[in-house]
Amino acid sequence: MKHTSVVAGMLLLLWAVELKAQGSAPKPGPEHRKMEAWLGSWIWTYENKGSPDPQAPPAGKCTLKEKDEMLGGFFVIRQVDGECNGLPEKVVSIMRWDASRKAYVLSEFNNHGAFEDFTIAQNGPEWSLVDVGTAGGQKYWHRCSWTFNPNGTRIAMKCVDSKDGKSWTVTGEGQWAKAAANAR
Repeated sequence: MKHTSVVAGMLLLLWAVELKAQGSAPKPGPEHRKMEAWLGSWIWTYENKGSPDPQAPPAGKCTLKEKDEMLGGFFVIRQVDGECNGLPEKVVSIMRWDASRKAYVLSEFNNHGAFEDFTIAQNGPEWSLVDVGTAGGQKYWHRCSWTFNPNGTRIAMKCVDSKDGKSWTVTGEGQWAKAAANAR
């Protein structure tokens, strides 16, 4: 009887520890929910005017299809497929909230062998990034902004580049349109 009571007590303790562990699992917060604006299928069209960034697509028109899905409420997985100036363009990226930076981070990989991490700020309907890089031994700045329309079915995009961080030249403009089946 004493042995049974000890075993039952240990099982009860293990059960309580397991319940506590399950209850402390991380849960998505408000920053994660803001990324839901990107979810769905999009058609992306823009004019790329050329950039000093060696990882940017060549100058010309780009038409891309994008599908964004949420993973566990914490990450947005983006898959992009299409062409820029007649060349195939494929991109896989992961967007996440980085609490230590208090910013979103987009890790992007493309079919040209390029990889970049972008830090993204979000303010109302606008999401923006600034990237500093080097091309041909010269430093350059790249800045993009994406602005959602009020019903979340279109995104206006504009990118500018600079060689000195002061004078900016438009290097890309376009829009994303949410596929009808996914419109809100």
